[in-house]
Amino acid sequence: MSYTAVLISVLALLFTVYSFWWMSWRRGRLYVSSLKHCSIFCSESKLYIQLPIVFYNSGALAIVVESLRLRFAHENTNVNTIHFNAILQKFESDEGRYFAIPFPIQQREAKQVICEFQRNPSEIKFEAKNYKLILEGKLLHKKKWLELTRFNISISINKLSGISQHLTTLESLK
Repeated sequence: MSYTAVLISVLALLFTVYSFWWMSWRRGRLYVSSLKHCSIFCSESKLYIQLPIVFYNSGALAIVVESLRLRFAHENTNVNTIHFNAILQKFESDEGRYFAIPFPIQQREAKQVICEFQRNPSEIKFEAKNYKLILEGKLLHKKKWLELTRFNISISINKLSGISQHLTTLESLK
């Protein structure tokens, strides 16, 4: 028997097994789109933040997002989180609103989710300045919270009064 034939057969088998793993079993990475807009309402009793987020799964297996949380970069990691409270059908609307539940991102799929985050009491007094926020996720196959993305919001003086009265749309900065 020729060693060349055995070598080619073994390499073909390895290539087949690797290809099958790559197309069927590979756990991908969860990507989060850049956030262009968010809506904020903040009173003494409540802080609401709505984010339209697009998630993308680059892998061959589905990724399940168990929960999300939001926090200000200048605050303590676990104490002052803004909790994932609801999923909305429309941005800045209560239409089709339901409680936050785990959701899957299928293989090589992009999925838009409009998330609402709340903190009661708000414990924050906004000023006209830039704020850095961190979006973290708890994925089914991970034990710890993972940082998914960071983004900045800029609150101008003319938007400051609206935040305490109604949901106000702000542009996020990169």
